[in-house]
Amino acid sequence: MGTLLTAIIISLIVFSILIILNTVLAYGVYLYSGGFEWDKMLEFLKRRVAVYVLIWFVFSGMNILIFWLTETFGYVINLGALGTMTGIISILSALIVALLVQKIIGKFKKLGIAIGENNK
Repeated sequence: MGTLLTAIIISLIVFSILIILNTVLAYGVYLYSGGFEWDKMLEFLKRRVAVYVLIWFVFSGMNILIFWLTETFGYVINLGALGTMTGIISILSALIVALLVQKIIGKFKKLGIAIGENNK
């Protein structure tokens, strides 16, 4: 159970850092170009990131509940089910991080900093 909570806390920290970095870079883009719109960024966070984070919270909560039930009441749950839940949570975490990193890279490009491109 401790390992599960540690993984969830680490994911929350990573999400928070990426969202803060995204916000700071968005403000940098605004200063650089003068054309930034907060509405677009908030819409991105609401429509794209918030949906995945909500689903991630639900699956993480279910996984915590499963571990709590097994420890408290001694229920035996198939390890395949636990592995599937962990896999889904990991995939959702990776998707959230990928979305935020993609947005951050886009902001660096708007600032004139090429990231991940081969300059030959």
